[in-house]
Amino acid sequence: MFDRYRRDVEPEEIIDSSSGQIVEKDLFCDPEDLIKGEPEIVEVVEKISGILSPYFIVLVGLLLYKQNFYIANTLIVIGILSLLKISWGDIIGFFQGLKKFLARVPDDTIG
Repeated sequence: MFDRYRRDVEPEEIIDSSSGQIVEKDLFCDPEDLIKGEPEIVEVVEKISGILSPYFIVLVGLLLYKQNFYIANTLIVIGILSLLKISWGDIIGFFQGLKKFLARVPDDTIG
């Protein structure tokens, strides 16, 4: 009458009759099994966020334009640079090249 039916027992639990304790099966599955179906979803989310985040940054910059001019301009510039896929390495390389160009000494100096 008060017996526990088999359908009420969790699939992770087995009753050990000798010790009277509940022995749990492995509750954690292998992380590699979880990852097998995830890359497709993760790739889609990464693509969507890669497309929308620069627009969001520019939009926030435009909304902050009247309250804080400098932060707004910084956000707008960062958003535009990410829309154009320009990295910080590209910017640093540009300024280093500009510095080398301006520091160059002409060959035909008047002497």
